[in-house]
Amino acid sequence: MGDFDAPRYVETGRPEGFRRFGRDEKLRSLGILDGLEVMYKGFTQWYYNNNYYYYYYYYYYYYYYYYYYYYYYYYYYYYYYYYYYYYYSCSSVVTPNKSAPKIENSSKSPFIPTFIDQSVAHDALWTYAPSVHHPLLWPVGPSESH
Repeated sequence: MGDFDAPRYVETGRPEGFRRFGRDEKLRSLGILDGLEVMYKGFTQWYYNNNYYYYYYYYYYYYYYYYYYYYYYYYYYYYYYYYYYYYYSCSSVVTPNKSAPKIENSSKSPFIPTFIDQSVAHDALWTYAPSVHHPLLWPVGPSESH
């Protein structure tokens, strides 16, 4: 796999902030960058607004979740736990011509935001997430989720 900073990633419109993590050796040792390589092949477009990031190909979402789950595990656990649901999106709901939804009150229990089609979200999240309500119970590494 090539360097995560390679031009082919930049040309997709990926926000700058996502590129700086590509050379993190801890992530590489966990095999997470391999997951990002697969995820890259699936998403169609990035969307950024108000510090929230979205991509339109939810099928590869779980690789992306692992990427941040490990990197921010100790410091931003709840922060990215709630982002988990907001990264999941599709082009028919969130487009570059619309404002991104705000994250709801973090004191609420885990939720799937209403702007996502509930049936599709349920199938996708429960297919790839051993425990979407308790991220601490997720497998130790991506290889254990297969």
